[in-house]
Amino acid sequence: MKRMNDGALVFAMATCSVLLGGCNVLDKKNNEENARTAPVPTADPAKSPAVGTTQGQAAQPNTTAAAKTEAVAAAPGRSTVPTLSEWASVKEVTVKGSSALGCETKMVREWLRVSCRGKNDTGGIPTTVSVTRGAGADRYMYAAGGVTSVVLPFVEGTDVEAVFSWTDKSHKLVVRWPRGSAKPVIVGVFEGAASPLDAKQCVECVDEGDENTARMQGKTCCRNQPCTKKSDCEKGRQCCAGVMGAFCGVCDMGNATPVCESDADCPPAFGMKLVCRKHPMLTLKNCQGE
Repeated sequence: MKRMNDGALVFAMATCSVLLGGCNVLDKKNNEENARTAPVPTADPAKSPAVGTTQGQAAQPNTTAAAKTEAVAAAPGRSTVPTLSEWASVKEVTVKGSSALGCETKMVREWLRVSCRGKNDTGGIPTTVSVTRGAGADRYMYAAGGVTSVVLPFVEGTDVEAVFSWTDKSHKLVVRWPRGSAKPVIVGVFEGAASPLDAKQCVECVDEGDENTARMQGKTCCRNQPCTKKSDCEKGRQCCAGVMGAFCGVCDMGNATPVCESDADCPPAFGMKLVCRKHPMLTLKNCQGE
């Protein structure tokens, strides 16, 4: 094996620490001697994410780096990228849709970190992340071991878009702070992801009465997008099948009943037991009377 360059070793550990932390710091006393003859050990992705990358670099999921420092040196006009202890000491900020996707969102000084790990609301596992708008040297990315992360400065004039992907879908993260405006309370948005913030802006409408209620509250009816299964719908909504089609919303159990896979998915309605049967017009099953 080639001897690892000391400068590369320091940079690699610094970048890893910036993004997520958890990389194993090699014992200084032993490493100074062993690094000359032994290969760099492989990271355990379940415990310690691999080396993070800056914009334009590919993640190396099987590389572990070591160094005494936790932080990347500050770029001109920027504070030092936060250390692991600094990230751990702050509460989360609001990024719309992040909870449903299993993403942690934190800010230290001007630095924003969005890290996604574990399953999202539809069971997908994080796979990749890439900055598609507003790229720069101070955008740090990481993707390995079921974890994806982006660290970037959130300052006036920020206009960044990044695509986070899971095994079952992708969502665009939009982070914007228009020049001349106050700092946004919601620092970012995962487009198309379910969010409790959406529920406050719309009303589940089953009939005309609900539509009137929505108007009186200055709101609109929630969008009833087409579906074929419950996982197509946002958290808290059902896939309801009626005579004309299936949609995400609230099943009134009269005109529309839940799409199902077995009888266990069918709740009783109006004192009657429902069973899961093939819909007479659609290529799916829904709950019907015996």
